[in-house]
Amino acid sequence: MKQKAWRLQAQWKWAAPVAALGAMVLAGCGGGGGGGPVGNSNLTPAQVAGTYRQTSISSPSGEVRACPGTLTSIAASCGANDVLTLSGDGTLALAFNGQTVFDGTFTISGNTLTQTSGTTKATFTVTLVGNALTLRETALSSTIDPTITTTQVIRTYQRQAPPPNTLTVAQLAGTYRTTTLAAPSGQAVNCPGTLTDISESCGTNDLVTFNANGTFTSTLAGQQPATGTFTLSGNTITTVLGTQTTTFGVTQNGNILTLRETAFNDTANPTITSNGQIVTITRQ
Repeated sequence: MKQKAWRLQAQWKWAAPVAALGAMVLAGCGGGGGGGPVGNSNLTPAQVAGTYRQTSISSPSGEVRACPGTLTSIAASCGANDVLTLSGDGTLALAFNGQTVFDGTFTISGNTLTQTSGTTKATFTVTLVGNALTLRETALSSTIDPTITTTQVIRTYQRQAPPPNTLTVAQLAGTYRTTTLAAPSGQAVNCPGTLTDISESCGTNDLVTFNANGTFTSTLAGQQPATGTFTLSGNTITTVLGTQTTTFGVTQNGNILTLRETAFNDTANPTITSNGQIVTITRQ
């Protein structure tokens, strides 16, 4: 394991990613797939939270179309700007060409996502690899039309860059517990757990406290609390702890923060570099 004093003291991995809409099929829109599952056995709403643009759509028979496009085999299509927004609180919205036409809720269990929108319920197998989200529909039902069944459509989405963050130091201030940890490969664990891909782990009660004066304290099981400083600029947070400087992209969804490590430097050990860890923390 790379010994990083605060990576957030060697344990903070942040994740962000997943969801879908069976209602898309009812509206004649589906998403395209690609890429096999990579360690997505314990995805959470916080990990998949974000805004995604649909990039392709495919059918079980192997027909594939880039968006905008239409699958003739299952009569499903996607537009040039179909956007899916997933929130860490389990809500979602789908916009076709910039206009929101569906909203609803979703839950994730393992790598299975269940979406409910109005009278429609759909189930998907989820794969999240980096910023690529693939949703494979496995079941679809409607209380107003029981004849509707799944076409097993496969949708692929690409996570979009987050909008400029308006989070301030005062808003960030508080104590957070690390809840999930993920690697760029897509491997993810709930805490306590270990990522074999990047040799990082998190404990049951790993805490970090951000103070309004720009200082933070990291408290990990079996270790003395460590105190450093941080700065917040746009959607980027930079922490300094001793000889180590770490930069994260930060996304806020209510009381949930997702931090994606983008840079790491240790003047005492310059051979250690960023492993792209993704950590989700929840305000206590």
